[in-house]
Amino acid sequence: MAKLKRLSINHKLTGDDFALVWGKGKMPGKAVATSVGPPENKSTPLAAGSAPPLAFTWRGKSQLPPVGQQLPFNTCVAHAGARMLESAEARAGRKIRLDPEAFHQCVLGRKCELPEPDAAIALTKMQSPGVPRASGFEPGTPCKPGMEKVASALVERIIEEKAIKSYIAATGPVVAVIAVAASFQNIRDATPYKDKPGQPTIDHAVLLIGYDDNLGGGVWWFQNSFGTGWGDDGFGTLAYGHGRLLSDPDHPALCIAA
Repeated sequence: MAKLKRLSINHKLTGDDFALVWGKGKMPGKAVATSVGPPENKSTPLAAGSAPPLAFTWRGKSQLPPVGQQLPFNTCVAHAGARMLESAEARAGRKIRLDPEAFHQCVLGRKCELPEPDAAIALTKMQSPGVPRASGFEPGTPCKPGMEKVASALVERIIEEKAIKSYIAATGPVVAVIAVAASFQNIRDATPYKDKPGQPTIDHAVLLIGYDDNLGGGVWWFQNSFGTGWGDDGFGTLAYGHGRLLSDPDHPALCIAA
């Protein structure tokens, strides 16, 4: 597969921007279990052989951070990663607030208006040096030395659907990279997002917080980073088999080692 140009979603993207990414190529077929970047997940949160429940969500639970607002910046990877780490800290009894824009600019070394970095590579920086705590950082201003940071445990790749469900249900939310069309930006309810054949797509990182095997043909629940005016108060659903999730190494699910 040819290397594809990466962009994150923001409200300034035009049809020409989408055309630069993938054009009108066909969707790939069955998922390929290829490990690149961080090591793949080596442990199953549930007991060996245990099946995850048919439905589970972290929405409404105190351990889930509030919905973030990345726009107008290209910081979806930083937002999803920071919210995953905040959730992990909350489950350990530590309520913290992190700064995705400071992580993007001061740790990943990218201007907030530039395209996103590779998620699998970027989120390894959560381990070292860590994600800056919220401190009123203004994107585009100089990074202050000595920013207080919170470090995560090892960031791992999950390459199987059952393992994602098991991790979410037993441990916590995970970051997922999905491919979406321009219409994704205009979602205003929880109708499951499905691929739009023939339309160009771009990569976008979200926080998978749950799933429901009983809803339609099955859906993933996720927290987006477009504010509470997007989707269902900032949350959305992705139909199973859509968004290229797990279809190739560029669309992984990433977790913090349990």
